[in-house]
Amino acid sequence: MKKIILFLCLFAGFQTAEAYESIMQWMVFRSNYSFLENKVDMSKNLGSDGVNAMAEDGNGNIYMAVNGGGLRMFDGKKLSTPRLPKESFANQEILCLAVDSKNTLWIGTAEGLVKFDGTQWTNIAPEETALKAVTSIAITATDKLYIAGFEGDNKGFYAGGLSFYNGSGWQHFNKSNTAMPDDTLRDLTIDQNGYLWMTVGRNNLGIARFDGKNWKHYHTGNTEQLPTNNVRGIATNKTGKLWFATTKGLVEWNGAEFSLKPYANSFGAKFNEYMNGDGTLDANGITVEEDGTIWLATRNKGVIYIHDKLLRNYETSNSLVNSNSIMQVLVDKQHRKWFSTGTINNDWHYYYPKQHSTNYLYSTGGITVLKENNYLDEKNWTFITAGNTELKLGNTFSINEDKSGNIWIPTTGDGLIKMKDGAWTVIKPQGLMASLTKAYIAPDEKIYLATTMNGVKLFENNTISDFVKWPNMGGVNDMTYDKNNIFWVSGTGGVSRWVNNDWETFNKKNGDLPTVIFYCLLNDSKGNLWAGSAKGLMKYDGTTWQVISKKETPFPSDDITALAEDKQGKLWVGSKSGISVFDGTNWTHISKVETPKLSKFQVNAISFDAKGNTWLATDNDGLLKFDGTGWTQFSKKNTGSIFDKITGVKAASDGRIYAYSEYYTFNDTDFIMPSQSPDYAILVDLNKRIKDADPKQVIAIISNQ
Repeated sequence: MKKIILFLCLFAGFQTAEAYESIMQWMVFRSNYSFLENKVDMSKNLGSDGVNAMAEDGNGNIYMAVNGGGLRMFDGKKLSTPRLPKESFANQEILCLAVDSKNTLWIGTAEGLVKFDGTQWTNIAPEETALKAVTSIAITATDKLYIAGFEGDNKGFYAGGLSFYNGSGWQHFNKSNTAMPDDTLRDLTIDQNGYLWMTVGRNNLGIARFDGKNWKHYHTGNTEQLPTNNVRGIATNKTGKLWFATTKGLVEWNGAEFSLKPYANSFGAKFNEYMNGDGTLDANGITVEEDGTIWLATRNKGVIYIHDKLLRNYETSNSLVNSNSIMQVLVDKQHRKWFSTGTINNDWHYYYPKQHSTNYLYSTGGITVLKENNYLDEKNWTFITAGNTELKLGNTFSINEDKSGNIWIPTTGDGLIKMKDGAWTVIKPQGLMASLTKAYIAPDEKIYLATTMNGVKLFENNTISDFVKWPNMGGVNDMTYDKNNIFWVSGTGGVSRWVNNDWETFNKKNGDLPTVIFYCLLNDSKGNLWAGSAKGLMKYDGTTWQVISKKETPFPSDDITALAEDKQGKLWVGSKSGISVFDGTNWTHISKVETPKLSKFQVNAISFDAKGNTWLATDNDGLLKFDGTGWTQFSKKNTGSIFDKITGVKAASDGRIYAYSEYYTFNDTDFIMPSQSPDYAILVDLNKRIKDADPKQVIAIISNQ
């Protein structure tokens, strides 16, 4: 019996270990469950993995049309199924959704059009609109309505052209009574002039524009900048521009003319990964945000993000998206991205009336919702990750500033990053896998770089070169000059200085110091050399070493991890359990902070801003600001955008605070007991996918603090 109890206790320890929390906010809606606030609820689900359309109303409610019939609504907290009258067309196959300025929901179905004003559901019969299956809706600035779709009877559906509602009655347009180029129309979109744009045919006859009276047809025969008549989607934003996704490139309309950006050479070499062998892209649709960010929905490459030259994609291998076929991207009022999966079945209308089980979509996988917290709109914050830049990042253990105000960040991913005024450049060491861990900027502006395996490098004249191999000490944790401009390093083998082209090492083995493990170095304004070790603080006056440990001074911990000197000449000593301050005579020790309550208080780095605030990078409690009296914490809990492990911080001369955060690598394996519920099994899988999808490092830049 004792053995069984021991096993269960051990197992419980694995289950309750530190859980991974995503730096992004993910939601998933599928046929058999929903995933909200890191919880799986199998009782709230879509009932189908296909969602034909999505729309957001003025209150932020998201409506979802489920493939096979039915409507769902998400109000920001819960998923529900609106109650519909039995006779409502919305109980049938819903094909499209739109919301007007009065918050009226318009629903296009396979049986006709439905209007919902918030209280009443109203069927608008095909006899009024001349269209039975309504597949696309566009609403003007004055809440007039255009719809496109198919006429229909018991035998089948037939291309039906366009209908317009002026507020009191309907007008129908087709090839027989207008200059409309084709009766099959899709992707109805209104521009800033009130003109209606649409794709023509089954995405294969180009683009048409209708101003209420006249038609204009754009195709490869009369428009040079249209590379193909195969147009898969139209988007617009408040700039008034229009974007058209084709199989060969993006086409932009600026109000007067078209311009083409071919996929093959407009977005960088990385875009080649998304294209087919013939240089085409299987686009499904396009969405453009107000800042010009483009989201391309594709049939087999997930969602492609384009912002200037920055590219990335979300697919099954790197996100919670459950299908690489994406039909629609909706950006809601909270800047969340809603990805509905699937591809329209173009032949659906031929046999749907005879076989009502025929799906409007295929290749479906529900809806995945993403809010990238590194894109928060808070004006004082900027977040940089490997996801929103071309940077690979990796790890770093220092952030430095030179006399010109340039910020230097060594990383194990890219090499040496130089940042100034929001822009950055990357300097990569030659013949090295960019594995830089720490930097030290000497008074002569030389930059010394510690590497993971290749000794100390020297950066000067825009070139990284070898400086010296490791001393016999197992690696380098910190670097500095002393008062005589002698170069020192600390590491896991002691403290060493470079003299006469050789290393001289001080450590326990040589009898000079009580340990071989040293974390940090500081040359203060008085010419004293300080070294933080695993056995206390060491002071070197140029001749002898003085050991200061908990025996002499009640440090929170003898593991001294960070050193810094403020403008008043006070020495700040960070440890694995708190912070200590020495004013030259007296020590002040802080080992416990209740507001905010800290869990570990291990200090990794210290910096001071021009306002007299002290900034602490902690190992488990995020970024801390101390104004001399009170504490402010920036953590994952209250920012959602930085991990709680901060490895470097720098209060720069421009008033910005630079912090480098990374995911804490300790994470126990997820276990599933045979008795666990199905929703728990789903949660374990989702957590693993979140872990793989989310960024592992974040550079946070805070201004106006």
